[in-house]
Amino acid sequence: MLRGVFCENPQLQTPTRVSWEECLACAATWNNPCSLPYPLLQAIYDDAQTPHSFPSVTSLAGCLRKAWLMQTTDYYEYPSGRIALLLGSFAHAILEHANGDALAEIKVKYTTPAGVVVHGTADLYVPATRTLMDWKTAKDIYLKRLPYGTHTTQVNLYAFMLRHNELEARVPVENLVMCYISKSGPDTKKGEHNGVAQVPIDMWDEERARGYLHKRAWAISQAMRGELAPDKVKERWQCSYCPVVQGCEAIRD
Repeated sequence: MLRGVFCENPQLQTPTRVSWEECLACAATWNNPCSLPYPLLQAIYDDAQTPHSFPSVTSLAGCLRKAWLMQTTDYYEYPSGRIALLLGSFAHAILEHANGDALAEIKVKYTTPAGVVVHGTADLYVPATRTLMDWKTAKDIYLKRLPYGTHTTQVNLYAFMLRHNELEARVPVENLVMCYISKSGPDTKKGEHNGVAQVPIDMWDEERARGYLHKRAWAISQAMRGELAPDKVKERWQCSYCPVVQGCEAIRD
């Protein structure tokens, strides 16, 4: 669980753990040695405290070892490391302005045959074209590298869960699109994009999506019962950005 933060005082030579309360109290003096003002730290704190159901689509599509450790061990992060997540939350607030018949922020739930309940929130569904759109913010957009990371997996799992949703009316999904919003704005050098890129995503067939979801949900449920630690992510570059990497490395595989 995220128990607190590492103090961002530049004079500190080693990572120093402080509670959220201590961090916010320091910022409230308006004389804190770090460059993060109180309103930003408060927003980061509020965003970090938002409850999330587990397991979620995002957790199953990403590194299972990371998802498991973040649920079962105490860890700390630098507040600045969560700014990207905060900006992502701001971008998703745009979906509240969806017009017409478009459905935004659809809650989805699916129970596997093994009894694992998976939750998630599908970003935007357009009934007229039966299109599911997932929104992501990115520091930069490189069209030739899109879609990034596990995004193809995520949107395909959302499509599967929309077709089998246990919370709201099930909807048919025939098209998948990732909508990327660049934090650095339009591409002024090559002019390849205006700050936004919509990328069509290949849709998995029903059996592939079902098999992937069932396998990953079962693996995380085993870990939560203390039976078997999930595998590490294959794309090891992700470990450089992981807040629980030390706990992960301490596990004997």
